[in-house]
Amino acid sequence: MSDQAQGPGWWQASDGKWYPPQTAAQPFPSTAQGLPVASAANPGSGDLEAGKQTPWYERTWVLALSLLFCFPIGLILLWVNKRFTPTTKIIVTAVVLALALIAGIADSLSPPDESKEAKGAATSEAQTTAKPTTTAPPATTSKPTTTAAPATTAKPTTTAAPATTAKPTTTPPPTTAPPPPKTAPPPTQPALSVSEQQAVRAAQSYLDYSGFSRQGLIDQLSSEYGDQFNVRDATAAVDSLTVDYNAEAVESARSYLEFSSFSCQGLIDQLSSQAGDQFTVDQATFAAGQTGLC
Repeated sequence: MSDQAQGPGWWQASDGKWYPPQTAAQPFPSTAQGLPVASAANPGSGDLEAGKQTPWYERTWVLALSLLFCFPIGLILLWVNKRFTPTTKIIVTAVVLALALIAGIADSLSPPDESKEAKGAATSEAQTTAKPTTTAPPATTSKPTTTAAPATTAKPTTTAAPATTAKPTTTPPPTTAPPPPKTAPPPTQPALSVSEQQAVRAAQSYLDYSGFSRQGLIDQLSSEYGDQFNVRDATAAVDSLTVDYNAEAVESARSYLEFSSFSCQGLIDQLSSQAGDQFTVDQATFAAGQTGLC
């Protein structure tokens, strides 16, 4: 290497130096050489992986709260979590489902709410039992009054025969109208059986949800696809309720008009047909008129 060529064959490199023949300039080392490469054998290569955060749905506290308050979501999070083995997932799933099954059986075996049942029976009995009316005692009549005899005057010169006194007149007692006969209170309905009381509760639930005719409500309670009460219990339960079936027909008519189109006669036929709501024709006509369709 020289600042000037020393003979034939010398060549000038990019750094301005002259080199003898068959001599190549050594390349500068790359800045990338000598740097550690992240690999499985390099202990430092796992630093980036160690810095990764666990997803929120794989955290233990999220899984525990999900299983406690909404176990279907908790089971889903359990099975997508890769930190648990299949055996652990199966055991936890079995325990959670067993607890849910036990809770459901205990809830179905709990006795009905006696206070609500007694309150409903008292209300229905109060509605059907009228207070007997009392009649006022007849007015007393006053005693008859007697008039005094008129005074007699004697003639001045002759003695007259003693004057006769007129008989006192008596006024007849006023006639009073006979008191109205006492009306017997209506007979109270016999107490409902336990099955009939349950049918009453079911009927009230149906009436709170939708409009029903009398026959439609009895069919719903006694149908094998409904509550499966016998027809006698269903009829007794429906008849023990005080229901405005005209208002129920109006509610059913408005429900039909919200989901479909009807003519006036078509709506009446739907409400009164045996395949429909089984209202009477008068109730169906009243309901159609209340909707403004007729």
